[in-house]
Amino acid sequence: MSLKELESTIAQLPQNEKAELLRFLTRELRQSSATGNAPKVPVTPVDRTRWLQKLDRLRALTASDSLRPTQEILDELREDRI
Repeated sequence: MSLKELESTIAQLPQNEKAELLRFLTRELRQSSATGNAPKVPVTPVDRTRWLQKLDRLRALTASDSLRPTQEILDELREDRI
C-alpha cells in the first residue's frame, strides 16, 4: 500500500478510530526509540556554497521581466534538502 493510499484510508476513518491509531503509533514509536530500533534518517550535509549559488540564480530569475512565483522558488529549494 502506498503512502497516498494509506493517507486516503486514514482520512476516511471516524475520529475515535483515528485517535486509537495515533495512540498505537505513539506506543510503537516510543518502543522503537527505547530499544534503539528507531529508523535512522540519513542526514546529508548541504554544500553551503552550492546552495547559495542556487539561491542567487533563483533570485536573479525574480529580478527579470519574467517573474517566477515565490512558491515555485521555495519548492525548488526544498527539493534540494530532500
